[in-house]
Order: sequence, then structure tokens, then C-alpha cells
Amino acid sequence: MTWPIFFQDQLVLGNLSSGIGICTLWMRKDLVEKVIDKNRYAVIGNLYTTDGISYIIRNVLANPRIKAIVLLGPDLMKAGEVFELFMKNGIDKEYRVIGANAYIHNDIPFDLIEKFRNNVKLFRYNGNLEGLNDYLASIEKDIDSNPFTEPIILNKIESKRIDLVSDDVAYRIEGKDFVETWLKALDIVDKFGEIKESDYKLKQKEVFSLVSVIDSHLINIPDWLPIRKEDFITYENEFFNASKPEGVDYTYGERLFSYFVNSSKLSKSLDEMGNVLNQITTAEEQLKKHSYSRRAIAVTWSHEKDFNSANPPCLIQLNWLIKFNRLYQYATFRSHDIFGAWLLNIYALLKLQEKIASDLGIEASKLVVTSVSAHIYENNWNIVKELLDKHYRNKEEDFVEDPRGYFIINIDKESKEIIIKHKLNDGRDSGIEFRGKNASNLYRLVIHEHLVSRFDHAAYLGKELERAEMALKEGRDYIQDSA
Repeated sequence: MTWPIFFQDQLVLGNLSSGIGICTLWMRKDLVEKVIDKNRYAVIGNLYTTDGISYIIRNVLANPRIKAIVLLGPDLMKAGEVFELFMKNGIDKEYRVIGANAYIHNDIPFDLIEKFRNNVKLFRYNGNLEGLNDYLASIEKDIDSNPFTEPIILNKIESKRIDLVSDDVAYRIEGKDFVETWLKALDIVDKFGEIKESDYKLKQKEVFSLVSVIDSHLINIPDWLPIRKEDFITYENEFFNASKPEGVDYTYGERLFSYFVNSSKLSKSLDEMGNVLNQITTAEEQLKKHSYSRRAIAVTWSHEKDFNSANPPCLIQLNWLIKFNRLYQYATFRSHDIFGAWLLNIYALLKLQEKIASDLGIEASKLVVTSVSAHIYENNWNIVKELLDKHYRNKEEDFVEDPRGYFIINIDKESKEIIIKHKLNDGRDSGIEFRGKNASNLYRLVIHEHLVSRFDHAAYLGKELERAEMALKEGRDYIQDSA
């Protein structure tokens, strides 16, 4: 079997007889590749999130000549810190890294995890890249070239499923908070995602145009999430940081708060050099000037930089609108990893929306996120299934009012008609009324008028209209059931 087992096209290979692997965290791999001798390392790769630690274990067990891993570069999501904790403390019986809220894949046998920890050394290099060759040479003296075990191949076990066929291109989901909405997003992609190839040589499940509506800005982070609470804070800080670390292609903070432009006439938010735009300040200026403005927009995509980039931004546009004196925020992702990125993205976007609303002196309302390509990569299919089985599936949906109102249903025994009156959720009559003898026809009329936005409301309405029709036919009184 060809090595590496995982992420072959995302890794830089050197001398496969070398006992050193280099992990550049968030730094571009090519910057390191340029300055070091190819014979001094077996492989160079990134480590963006803690999930990648498990794949390092798998790849090293498959090539047990590697006995040293060197960490270097910006550790934006603190995955390097968790790696160090893992090597120092190990894992508990739940496969949680001791001292961190992060997990190792539970299909890797515990004894092999310990074999990895006991035979591989982890180093942290904080010097300049020019000194890296000498640093690697010093490590080579401490390790021998003999494998610490026979090669062990651990492929991920794929869960079996029957494909559900759907050509929907606009799935709408909404939850009581951002975590519940995330579970619904995972469920949609897991159920209806088309299995296909991706740019990363990993299969994916993909749906088009997943629209997630987050109504509540209540931030609750349960312990069972696959992301540590500290990671949310770290990501938020990076999201709002206008400076880009050396060796990193882009950050959203840089693109939003210090976007490079060629004109000095766009806004007073341009810096003194006339070429860096704070898009957030500019959006606020538009809304302060005219609350009805449709020009409060920020983009993170730079066509000349990103079109051929190996690592272009996924979030490409933000829009802000004011309705009923409340701030609505719209985010568009051209590509969205629903398991690996969605939670962090939405957390930071909620914080951004709150900041702008506070600056404008109004309340933050809904966050609407369009994931043009919503996908889950195959290396996460099993853990997604476990999460959904434990925290989402086979659970009753909580009652939620339909934002478009509700219906009062009565029967008129003299005319033998069903009467439906529509009301707003504050109790006022909308003035919309339907009359008829046939429940099925009335149901279709109501649906045609776009007065129902929730599946549970539609199901309830159909049930009650059927009850009302039966009462008319049998000459009985009809009393509407509660929802």
C-alpha cells in the first residue's frame, strides 16, 4: 500500500527512510520545504485542528521509521498544544485527551496509541526557518533508523448506509441555538449528501445551498462537542485580528478588517496609505448613514489572489440589513465543512454580528448562513453518525411557533362549511379567511398562500382540518386541539 495512508496529496514527501516528520501547524508547507534538506525529513504536513492528530498516529504507525515529530509555525487553533498534552498525558477510557477537551479516534486500539506515545518524540521548534536544518541534524543524532514496530495499517471503518436520493438545492434549517442548528445541518448532509470526490482526494457527502437560520444569540457550548471551549475563544480572537501571521495564506480577520484595495476613494475607513480597507467599519458607516442601505457588504474573496490558490477563503461574503430596527446578518460560504468548520465559523459570526449591532445601538437579530456546497468529509462520517445517534436522532422536536402566524378552525353546521381564520402570533387578525367543505382542498389553499413555514405546523393543520370535516359529516361539535 502506498504511504502515506491518509492525505497523500496534501503532504510533502522527502526521504521515506528518515525518522523525522515535520508538522507546520498553520504555516504554509512550501515555506519550510524551500529551506531544508529533503533528506532530513520523511514528510511535511499541516495540523489545523485536533482531529488531525489521529491521522498523524495512523500514518506514523504505517511508517514506523518516524520516531520524531517537529512542530513549528502559528498554532492558531491550539492543535499543537493538544498534541503536546496527548503525548504527555495520554487519553482516558472515553478516548479524550487528558487535560484537553479533544478526542482521539476510538477505532484506534488503545495499545497502538500507547505504542505511538512511547516510541515517538514530539519537539517544538520556535526558531527561524534558516536554523531548522541544524535543529533537525541535532534530532537525527538521538534517533535510530530502525522501525519501532512492523508497519500497521489502520484504515477508517466506513459505516454502511442506504443512499437517500434528493435533488433539493435549498435546504432550510433552524434551531433554538447554534449547536442544535449544527446537528440539523449534519443530519441533512449525512442523509441526503451525494457521495463524490473532493479537491482533497477524500470522498465527501455534499448537498447544495444549505440555509441555516440562527435566531438566538445565546451561546451554550456543551462538553460533548468535538471542539474545546478554549478553541472557540481562540478562533474568535483570530477572526477579529486584522494581522495575518507570517506564512499563512489568509485569515478572515485580515480580509475583513484590513482588506487590500487599489483605490483610495472608497471610504474614510481606508488607512493613511490609501490601500487597506476596514470593511466592517465601512459597513457600519453605510448603515449609520441610511438604515435602509443595501450596501453594507464585506467580501473576503480576492480574485487575483484566490482563484488559483491552494487554500482560498471559504466564507466569501457578508451582508447586513436592518429590519424593524434589528440587525440581520447574512453569510455566504462557497464551500463549507459542516463538521470541521461550521461551529467555529458560526460562533465567530454571531460575535461579529453582536459587535456591529452594539456599535449601531440596535439589537442583533437572525444570522442567516448559506452554505453553497455543504459537505462532510469521509474521515468524519463515523463520528458524525455517533454524534447524531447520541444527541439528535430519535428525539422529539420541541414546539416552536410558526413565525407566519397560526389558524383558528371552526365549523358552520348550517352552511356545512369549515372556517379557517388566520392570526398573527401577537393575537391580531390578519384578515385572511378560508371557507370550504373539503379539508384537502382547504389545506392546499392555505399552503398555496405561503402562510405556513414549518413542517410540524403543516402536519397539525392537515390533522385538524380532517377532524373538522369528519365532525361536519357526522353532525358532531368540533373543538380544535392545541398544537
